[in-house]
Amino acid sequence: MAYKKWGRFDLFDFYVMLIGLYFGLWGIAGSILTGAKGYNILSTFLAFMIALIPVFITWYLLNYVSINANYRNTISYLSFEKISKKLLEVNGYFLSIFVLLLLAFMIYSMNTYNIAVAYSITSLEAYHIHLPVWYKVIFSLYRSLLMTATIVLTIRLYNSRGFRFWGWFTLSIIIFTLTALFGRASYVTFWLIFFITYVIKHKPKIFSATPIIFLVLIFMSTVLFSNFYQRIRAPLVLLPPKPELHSDIPRTLSDHYFRDKLWPQLSKRALTPHQASEIVSDSSGTVSNFKKRPASWGFNYLFIDQQIHHGYYKSLSYGAILKAAVIFTIPREIWKNKPANQLQPLAFKLNGLNYTYVRAPSLFGFLQADFGFLSIPLAIFFLFFAALIAAYILKWCYNRPILFLFVVGQTTFYFSLVELNYDAYFYYFRNTFLLIGAYWLPILTINSLKKLFRSGHNLRYD
Repeated sequence: MAYKKWGRFDLFDFYVMLIGLYFGLWGIAGSILTGAKGYNILSTFLAFMIALIPVFITWYLLNYVSINANYRNTISYLSFEKISKKLLEVNGYFLSIFVLLLLAFMIYSMNTYNIAVAYSITSLEAYHIHLPVWYKVIFSLYRSLLMTATIVLTIRLYNSRGFRFWGWFTLSIIIFTLTALFGRASYVTFWLIFFITYVIKHKPKIFSATPIIFLVLIFMSTVLFSNFYQRIRAPLVLLPPKPELHSDIPRTLSDHYFRDKLWPQLSKRALTPHQASEIVSDSSGTVSNFKKRPASWGFNYLFIDQQIHHGYYKSLSYGAILKAAVIFTIPREIWKNKPANQLQPLAFKLNGLNYTYVRAPSLFGFLQADFGFLSIPLAIFFLFFAALIAAYILKWCYNRPILFLFVVGQTTFYFSLVELNYDAYFYYFRNTFLLIGAYWLPILTINSLKKLFRSGHNLRYD
């Protein structure tokens, strides 16, 4: 069997890199720092394997399909190289306005609601904040829109010189800052996009110094960024939303939120060069966060250990959690009495566990909770067809650069998610089709009105 040449990265390769990070370097480092005492060795091993085995089998299958003449063309639409060529066609003025609108939305969000991170809509409603529909739509898509901007700006940077380069560089700094607000995972994915684009553009040899140095710098800068982020996240990105603020009584910039509230909190930790160097070199916050925040393998472990050592493999639900995941993708604007998302509590209940919210769930853990060790073939099926359907969607959108731009961002964002709930990929398909609908609705409406006008005009002269 032939394999793809080095440097011909696609979106699933990107996903494999992140799985290797979360269940490889990141997962192992986290388990060492937290101390794996009290964990069963077999259950721990299987917690990693139920993720790694299906991902690498799916990777092999997609590679096999990509060299098959019947599917080669379709799978090629997942290729970063093909994506890059099309995104260079996006109008530069449109891109600039798009980036500035993303910045304006975040300023509005922080100033009006104190919202700077991806709270879920459910958690925001728990704060009794009544959000306008337009805000909730943009809010739910915001991180994928940032991914959209990251990809296209990276491509522009590597294909520009002189004045234009510095213009794209300035916009990239804006997007990098907005992306960094969402934490380490977003920071890593931002730089991985840069790395992949570099390899595609310059095609260095696999074991040459430059790509190795690039990856080492990403790793080292991530550690330093994590040290810094743990110090500034409380005053900057974890401000509690304001319950007294409603959509019909928004604050305005005249409230001087940044001057009177945010800046004083930041200035308490005044960042002189010496203090900044102390902050980024102090890893206590990073280590503490690792200890408090279990990795995704820990979520998998909960259900595997319960099923192996406490007999819960005999009472598996075989689809009850999956059914709930599909139902919960119905928008709240349609389902007015939609309850809060209960996928984690349901998974815990069906496996005889006392519920404790886990901040790092995984698709593999939910499949394990729902189907036991059938999770491995089901994960292969799930990932393979998710990638194949994504390829068909990208192929269909390819000749419409603006639509393709947003669908690429949405698709890449969901491929970048490792810590996700069971319903994440269903949300991907829902949101993607909503984007496609939002693109085509005004076009079809205008064309229909033109036809109606022409038919009325012809009747008048008949």
